[in-house]
Amino acid sequence: MTKRHRSSRPVGERGLIMPKTHQAFCTVYHRGQEVGSRVIWAVGFWSRLRGLLGRLHLAAGEGCFLLPASSVHMMGMLFPIDVVFLDKENRVIKMAPHLSPWFGLAWARGARAVLELPVGTIQKYGIELGERLEVKGPI
Repeated sequence: MTKRHRSSRPVGERGLIMPKTHQAFCTVYHRGQEVGSRVIWAVGFWSRLRGLLGRLHLAAGEGCFLLPASSVHMMGMLFPIDVVFLDKENRVIKMAPHLSPWFGLAWARGARAVLELPVGTIQKYGIELGERLEVKGPI
C-alpha cells in the first residue's frame, strides 16, 4: 500500500511528497489556424521542470507551453524543437527554430512564456516576430 500525505498525494521513498502526474493541455492558434491541439500546459513548478523530458519525439500538433518562462535549455532532450518566446500579450518577441538537443540554449529578455513545438512548425505556419498567438486552455 502506498503511503499518503495528508494532502492525499503519494509519498516517495525519501518521504517527499510526489508531484501530481496528470497533465493539462491547451490549444494554440496562429491567424485562426490551429498550430497545436495537444500542447502541454506547464504552469506549475513540476510541469515546467519536466517539460518535454523523457519524450522521444513530438508529433504534429503537440508541444509544451511554459508559463512563466523566459528561457529554455535542451540538456537531456533527445530531439530538436522550434521555440517561440511570447510577451505578456502572447506576441512573438523571439524565435529559435531547430534548437539542437543536448547543447541548445535560448532566452529572450521580456518573455513571459515559451512555446516549444516540433521542428518545422515555425516555417510551416509562417509565424513571424510581432504576431500574436492565441492560447486557449487548459482543456
